[in-house]
Amino acid sequence: MKYFILLPEQMVKESENLYSDNYMLGELSTFNGTFYPSQGFHLFEDIAERFPNKLEEVEIKSDKGDDLSVEEFVDKLEDWTVLL
Repeated sequence: MKYFILLPEQMVKESENLYSDNYMLGELSTFNGTFYPSQGFHLFEDIAERFPNKLEEVEIKSDKGDDLSVEEFVDKLEDWTVLL
């Protein structure tokens, strides 16, 4: 399953596709519970470090259409093996 970061409008260039690699957090292998981070994961880490107050406005969406809060996504990360 793939996960994407959805940013507030003021943080995204109008022409960018939110389902591009730039906003893909990563992919979860349901076979072994391993999460493979993508470019969006590094963006997520950067926002958390530099603009933690903006995390309230960030949403996470899966390619299956599931919506997650940042807290729910981080809780899931704690259960997965994350390959950095």
